[in-house]
Amino acid sequence: PLVIGRRLKLDFARVTEREFEEKRVSYHKQMQETFFAQFRIVGSETHVVRSGDSIWALAQVRFNVPIWLLRQYNPDVDLGDIRPGTKLVIPHLDTVQGGAAT
Repeated sequence: PLVIGRRLKLDFARVTEREFEEKRVSYHKQMQETFFAQFRIVGSETHVVRSGDSIWALAQVRFNVPIWLLRQYNPDVDLGDIRPGTKLVIPHLDTVQGGAAT
């Protein structure tokens, strides 16, 4: 299984590391462009992690933000090892329709 925060060994037998990195960056750039065509950030709040919280539940269920965006807002936090008392900055999102936020 893939675990956030753990190293992943990649097989570069069919693609070079450079090609892989170019495709990875392109994929993430496209993903962010698609996301920001639909949403804009309108502020943020600090959330203190409680016992039982998980990054997935906080991102997907409670705050409805992608994990990659949480990672960008919390670059010094190991999201694979959050503990009670950890402070997370959570961006607030608003939808964009026809070029205007709603």
